[in-house]
Amino acid sequence: MKFKIVYLSQTGFTKNYANWIKEELEAEMLTYKEFLSKGYNQNEIIIYGSNLMASQIKGIKKIKEIVPQDKLIVFVTGAMPNNNKEIIDTMKNTNFTKEEQKHTPIYYYQGGVNFEKLGIVQRNLLKAIRKMVNRKKEKTKEEEGMIEALEKSFDATNKDNIKELVDYVKNNYKV
Repeated sequence: MKFKIVYLSQTGFTKNYANWIKEELEAEMLTYKEFLSKGYNQNEIIIYGSNLMASQIKGIKKIKEIVPQDKLIVFVTGAMPNNNKEIIDTMKNTNFTKEEQKHTPIYYYQGGVNFEKLGIVQRNLLKAIRKMVNRKKEKTKEEEGMIEALEKSFDATNKDNIKELVDYVKNNYKV
């Protein structure tokens, strides 16, 4: 079985994780645009990585049109910590049907925020979200974390986060 890591990264956090997965699985790695131009081979397992913005996984709709559910593994990066169940559940339910969630392994990794590499629209969106949540009188633990995470640029990538995905691949496919 041949594995390809396909990633869409704007600020570099998703690319970091894609590189680490590539190294661990000795897989080929392509950008999202390269993958779209080269096309999909039915003998490949695609490990797709992208970032999360307002509960949307960039590029996932097109990937799901091309790659069969049983040949797709997804990892998503975002600013929120790995253990934020509310964000992860919302992300899964927004981007995948219940049936797709049964057949497509989906992993979430904290990446970070790099305001310097974001476009003005995305920067302003994150600032608006932070202000909106900050105005609430009573905040959940997750909301407090969101306010802190969206305050300034930071990098929380950690190679240890990929262990579960790498183990899944090694236990379910010949690598």
